[in-house]
Amino acid sequence: MHGFGGMGGFMGFGWLIWIIIIGVIVWAVTQFSKQRSGAHRDTGEQSPEDILKQRYARGEITREEYIKIKQDL
Repeated sequence: MHGFGGMGGFMGFGWLIWIIIIGVIVWAVTQFSKQRSGAHRDTGEQSPEDILKQRYARGEITREEYIKIKQDL
C-alpha cells in the first residue's frame, strides 16, 4: 500500500505547479501583446531629442535650428 509513498510528497505541490503554469501563461500573453502593439508605441515613446534628430536627418530643419532647439531641450 505504501508503494506510492513517494508520490504523496508531490501531491502537496500541485497548487505550486498550477501557479507556475498560470504565471507562465500570463507572462506569455503580456509579451505577445507588447510585441503586437510595439509598432504603435515606438512613435509615442521617442524622446524629444530622437524626434529632433529625425527631423534634422530628413532635412526638415537647418543645422542652426537643430542646434538652437537642442540647446532649448
